[in-house]
Amino acid sequence: SRSPSVLSCGMAPNADRSASTVDPCCQSNHEAAACTHLSLEWRIDFASTKLTGTATWTVTRSGTERPAANLVLDTKGLSIESVDVDGSRVSHQLGEEHAIFGTALSVPLPCGQDDVKVRIAYSTSPTSSACQWLTPELTAGKAHPYFFTQCQAIHARALLPCQDTPGAKFTYEAAVTVPAWATALMSALRGSNGDDSGGAKKLKAGERTFCFHQPVPIPAYLLAIAAGGLES
Repeated sequence: SRSPSVLSCGMAPNADRSASTVDPCCQSNHEAAACTHLSLEWRIDFASTKLTGTATWTVTRSGTERPAANLVLDTKGLSIESVDVDGSRVSHQLGEEHAIFGTALSVPLPCGQDDVKVRIAYSTSPTSSACQWLTPELTAGKAHPYFFTQCQAIHARALLPCQDTPGAKFTYEAAVTVPAWATALMSALRGSNGDDSGGAKKLKAGERTFCFHQPVPIPAYLLAIAAGGLES
């Protein structure tokens, strides 16, 4: 039977609700160091079936007597290339791998600062549980491959380092580079913040970049992206 402590409707009026915020599937310390905003720069590589780029988190530590010394994020099968905190390179640690929950990524945070920016350069695995790659033969047009993600319930950690729990929510912005023939879509508004034109920007021959922004805080499992030979 379900414990009443995890259902708000079953709690006594004066019950301790702290236990209800603990997610046994999450290894992050989202209550001590909250990731409130995300800035993504991604490149979709259909040939290697990998997504590469950076995830920059705005992190706010809770106002406790002993602020968190580290930011701990969920990851699964990601190749972490480097980590920077407020523009300075720092060492990072990866914990012991769990077959289902992945590996915790620990990043040291500077003393005396409540808000910092943590930039992580990384790439996904070709076997990422969050990413689905379809060959051209499996698409309607049969001309180009197709890529999409499915992060529910705990697969967001296989897409990016994050606090992969419904209790942690964030706004985000993204710049996604794809081949010139492809169109990218996300669970967000087209265009950068303040610009809803939705047009793609060409960086170099053979590529173009789509920008998105999501002003409504969402949990990681609602982050989604798709790219392929789409009409719009």
